[in-house]
Amino acid sequence: IKNAGTSYSKSQAEMVLKNFFTTHQPKAFSIAHQGTSPEGSKYFIGNLSTSTGNYRTYVYAKASNGNLVIQEIRFEEQ
Repeated sequence: IKNAGTSYSKSQAEMVLKNFFTTHQPKAFSIAHQGTSPEGSKYFIGNLSTSTGNYRTYVYAKASNGNLVIQEIRFEEQ
C-alpha cells in the first residue's frame, strides 16, 4: 500500500487493511497467477478493481504448524 510499506503486528495490519478497504471499496477481484513452494508456502497474484482505481495484488502465505499464515500482502497501483 502506498506510503505503508513496513511490517506490522497482526492488529496493526488489520487496521491498515480496514483503512485501505474503507477508502478503496472493492468492485472486483481476479487471480492472475498462483503457486506453491516445495516447503508448502503459497502465493497468488491478482487484479483488484476498487472505487478509486486498479491494484495488482500479491499475497504470500507460509506454512506453519499445518496452517497457512499470511506473511505479506501488497497492493500496487496500476
